[in-house]
Amino acid sequence: MPFQVRADSSVIMASIPHHYATQPTLGNRLHSSPPKKKLSATEPHAAHKGNKERNYRREMAVELNGQWVGPMPPKDFLRKLLPVTPAELAAQPAPDDAIFESLISNYRLETDAYNHFVSLRLYFLDVHDLNTNSILQIKHVTTTGLFPGYTILNTSQHPDNQNESTMAEKPDMAAYKEEVAKSFGKTSPTHFSSMELAIEWKGPTRDKDCHPFSDAPTDKQEKDGSYRFELQRDASVDCRGQLGLYARTMLARQHRTSCFVVYIGDPLVRFIRFDREGAIVSAAFDFRKEGSLLQEFFWRFANATDSVRGVDPTVSVATEEEAAIAKRHHYEWAPTSEREVLKIKITNEIRDNYDESEEAKLLRGLKTHHVFVWEAFATPHSVTVRGTRGYPAWDPILKRVVFLKDTWRSKGRHIEKETDILRRLNEKKVRNIPKVLCGGDVQGDMQSTLTTTYSRKPWNRGAKPDDLHERQHNRFQMDKIGKPLYEFPRSKVFVMAIRDAFLGKLHVTGHHVVR
Repeated sequence: MPFQVRADSSVIMASIPHHYATQPTLGNRLHSSPPKKKLSATEPHAAHKGNKERNYRREMAVELNGQWVGPMPPKDFLRKLLPVTPAELAAQPAPDDAIFESLISNYRLETDAYNHFVSLRLYFLDVHDLNTNSILQIKHVTTTGLFPGYTILNTSQHPDNQNESTMAEKPDMAAYKEEVAKSFGKTSPTHFSSMELAIEWKGPTRDKDCHPFSDAPTDKQEKDGSYRFELQRDASVDCRGQLGLYARTMLARQHRTSCFVVYIGDPLVRFIRFDREGAIVSAAFDFRKEGSLLQEFFWRFANATDSVRGVDPTVSVATEEEAAIAKRHHYEWAPTSEREVLKIKITNEIRDNYDESEEAKLLRGLKTHHVFVWEAFATPHSVTVRGTRGYPAWDPILKRVVFLKDTWRSKGRHIEKETDILRRLNEKKVRNIPKVLCGGDVQGDMQSTLTTTYSRKPWNRGAKPDDLHERQHNRFQMDKIGKPLYEFPRSKVFVMAIRDAFLGKLHVTGHHVVR
C-alpha cells in the first residue's frame, strides 16, 4: 500500500526540532485526527478582548464539554477513589453530620465563609487584614485533627506569582501539606506547584444559578429527552470552566496523574477527580445536614497514599549533589524563574539490537533508567489532552543532555505507540528521524486514566465511553534536541528543516515502513 500523508503524522514532523514541532500520537492509519481547538494550542498565543479570566473559563468549559462522568454516589467516590486501610478508617474522629452547620453561621460576604471554613476544627489561622497585608499565617494546629498533616488557606485574593500570566488562577481555598504551608511565610498563599487540593465556594444567595451539574432530570426533561448532566446556564458553564482551570494548572505545575477539586455551592458539595481523560463527579449532598461525608473526605485524603492523591511516584526532587551536576549541563536551558531539578524514572521497553551505537549499547540492558530535568520547553494548557512535556534532560549514563518526551498516549485499538513507530523507522535507518534511545509506558499505580472505567457504571448520566479517550502515561528519550525558531539565524534554516522532513517522508515511502 502506498505511503499516505496524514495531518498528525510523526513521520512528517519528526525531523523538525522537537522544541517547536508538536508530535501527537498517531491515529487510525487511514484517517487523520480531526482538528480540535484546545487551550494547550491557542492560549499561549491568544490576545483576549474584554474580561480575560472569564474568556479563559468559557474556553475551558467548551473544551471539557461532554467529558464529565457522574453523578457518582459520594460514598462510592470516597471508597473507590480515596481508599485507605481499615485501620486508618477506624482511627477517624467520630462522624458528625452537623459538624459544619454548627461552625459556619450565616455570613454576609463570601470571603467571611472562607475564613470560617479554614478554621473549622482543621487548623486555626491568624488572619491578617485582607485589605492591607492580604496574607494568612499559620498560628497553631488544633488538636481535633479532621485533616491531619494538612492546612487549608484562603487563597481567594492571591494569584500564583510563580505562574505565567495565562495560569493566574486563584481558588477560593487551597490545601497544602502542613510543612509546605509553613514555608510560605509572608509570601502569597497560592502556590499551584505544591497545592494538594483546590476548593471552590459559591454562596447560597448570590450564586443560585452557578451549580454546574444536575443529578436527575425533571419530569419535563424526562419526557422530552432534553436532560443533560452538564447544566447549560451561563453561570453553570462558567463555573465548570473555573473548576477545569484549577485542575489544568495543578496538572501543569506538578507531575501528577490526577488531582482533586471540592466544589461547595452552599449548602451542596461535590467531590471531583480529574485526570487526562476527563473528570469523575460525585452526586451533590448537603454538607450542613450530611457533614460526615465531607469530614470523611478530608480524613481519607489526608491518609491516602501519594499515588492515590494523584502524585506521580516516578518523579522526585533531585538531591543537592544531583541538582548541581544537572544544572552545570543545563545552563543553555536555564529557567527564567525558580524551579527545582527533578529526577525522572523511565521504563525501558526497547530491547532491539538494530542500533549498534555505543549509546544504544549502554542503555539497552536497562529495565529502568533515570534522567534529570530542570524545566520543560512548554507546559500543557489543557486538562484532557496528551499533556505533553518536552525536556532537555541530563543523562548520567550517556554523560550528555538528551531530549525527554513525557506524554499521555491514547490506548485506542488502532493507535500505535510513538516509540514503536520511531523504533521501526530507526531500524530501517530512515533519514532525518530522531533516534529513540530508551523508554516506553510508565509502570506503576495510577499510570492509566480511570474516567472511562467509571463512565460504564449504571449511575453515570454524563460522558459515555465513546466520548472519552482512555490514556496511558508514556515517557521516552531521543538523541536530538531542537532549537527554538527565534534562534534560527535566517529563514533558509527553517525552509531546510521542512525540506529534511519531506526527504524523510520520501525515504519512508521507499522502505514501505508505514503502510
